[in-house]
Amino acid sequence: MKVTIAPITRRDVPRYIEFLRAGFGTELTELGTDLDRLGHIISFLLMGNEIPLRMVKRVSGHEAFILIARAGADPIGCITVVGRQPALTGVYVVPEFRGRGIAARLVADAVRRLRSAGYERAIASPLNHVAQRLIENVGFTPTNRTVVYEHPLPLEITPPSMVRLRRMRTADVPPDRRGWHGRRYNVHGVGWLLGVHMHRLTAVTPTGAAACARLFAINRERVGEVHPLLLSSGQSEAALSLLAAGARWFARMGKETVHVSLDPRDEELIALVRAIGFSEQREWVEFVLDLTR
Repeated sequence: MKVTIAPITRRDVPRYIEFLRAGFGTELTELGTDLDRLGHIISFLLMGNEIPLRMVKRVSGHEAFILIARAGADPIGCITVVGRQPALTGVYVVPEFRGRGIAARLVADAVRRLRSAGYERAIASPLNHVAQRLIENVGFTPTNRTVVYEHPLPLEITPPSMVRLRRMRTADVPPDRRGWHGRRYNVHGVGWLLGVHMHRLTAVTPTGAAACARLFAINRERVGEVHPLLLSSGQSEAALSLLAAGARWFARMGKETVHVSLDPRDEELIALVRAIGFSEQREWVEFVLDLTR
């Protein structure tokens, strides 16, 4: 039977949600992701010849599409692409059609569409060795590593008394770290639609900005995320104020756990979160593909 690949339709949404449950249920359950609600959101975005989706993409500046592999008319696999710097994620093929190169075709088709749209780079964070080999075969190469630490809420932290918090400014981040964004799929002005909430904070000491962080929370997920960046060596304790603010915010939203995402080279921050009781939850490697080649 001929296998074709095409963008998702509203009719495909229930099967797409089934694929997410089958392929990534454990990870999504840990986050508390409401897949039924996600299905309703996707169906809404695809209404009226995808007018809501096009509006979201224009306002947010993010790419967003889902490709479905079909055997005849029956969906058998998927891939999701989303982000300002597009990220390939959620590659899944039903067991009876594996080993036929369908996953590779999904990845290749997504890459082709991104090149045609004029993107220069794409990213991916494979969850296992099979997915890693898949994207490496297309030309993705490893770049950044991220380690996630977790702590149950409530989290009791006594922040330094000489540190104050203010809204983060672009000038707070050194030019060589301007590529630091925290979670990449924040959708700015249309976050209300997907239930995404974000705060940007800077911890300021008497000598100046010492640390900053992006705090993320998504409705109906149990986890709140802190993505910190240390601006001044030797002042890691300033980040305690950021963690305390995040923990209070997440607790008010009813979250159960706080995650802190760190580069393994951020030894000061790693030592800090470990000292206050955080434990390592998982690690992943980000891969990048140069779409101009």
